[in-house]
Amino acid sequence: MSQPASEILIELAFRRSGQDAWTIRQLHPAEYFEHAPGEAFRVNSVPRYNHALEYLDMSARELQATRLTISDRTTANSRRITESFWNSGRSRAIERQDQPSNYWEIIFETELSNAPLQWEILRLGRRDGLVVPFYHGLVRQNDDGSQAETDLLREPSPDSR
Repeated sequence: MSQPASEILIELAFRRSGQDAWTIRQLHPAEYFEHAPGEAFRVNSVPRYNHALEYLDMSARELQATRLTISDRTTANSRRITESFWNSGRSRAIERQDQPSNYWEIIFETELSNAPLQWEILRLGRRDGLVVPFYHGLVRQNDDGSQAETDLLREPSPDSR
């Protein structure tokens, strides 16, 4: 069965550390999304990787920022995810904006230690016109590759209601 024609456009832009200009790449939906043969691509389809950086052949320490824009020419739905890196790539802010729903969230991820590898994660969104936390936690990488999570705060996010 042939792949259906896609109305999805994916632009991956990135700025290297110390540079002002963005480099822009177009990705085909089949490169970006996990999908079954014949399945239609949508803005909210499941990506292959969690971060735009993982589609590039470089590390977070080499980057200042990434900006991923996914848009559907048919429905006018879009999602923009911008990641800013600092602390030699060990910390990042991830901002997501969806249209036309006006969904917005920002996630701060900070590496707290390297041995064991541990991050602090804070996820903020909007509720009733206010910026409020929906998740605050610590994630530790275990020696066996698994992760242990300590929830400091977990509430329903606006996208789960």
